[in-house]
Amino acid sequence: MSTQTLKELARRELLAWNEGRIEVIDEIFAPTYVNHFTGETPAALKQKVAAVRAAFPDVQVAIDDQMVEGDRVVSRWTARGTQEGEFVGAPATHKRMEQTGISIMRVQEGKIVEGWSRADELGLLQQLGLLPATP
Repeated sequence: MSTQTLKELARRELLAWNEGRIEVIDEIFAPTYVNHFTGETPAALKQKVAAVRAAFPDVQVAIDDQMVEGDRVVSRWTARGTQEGEFVGAPATHKRMEQTGISIMRVQEGKIVEGWSRADELGLLQQLGLLPATP
């Protein structure tokens, strides 16, 4: 696959996050997909997207930078939204958040087959007031 095609495949995931089009996950992820950092499978990813969109109905994820090396796509991204629903057991705070992260996806035969993702979970919880800010 071309560099541009790999980037576009990774960007299609944004349709799930930004528009709630969860069916996109089945279209772009292989059934055997696993995220090696989170353990997520496609089914778990769909549940996560639905939960995040319920907690942050205005969530928008933007890709800030993207690189391709061989069969891997690396995306540096930023998610922004307002907590209007329950999140990690906490009621709505109505606070805005901005979370950054990096995802690496390996593509085989037009599908994402494995991934590695990290996000600033600590910063997110601090912004929502669910954990104290560090000095």
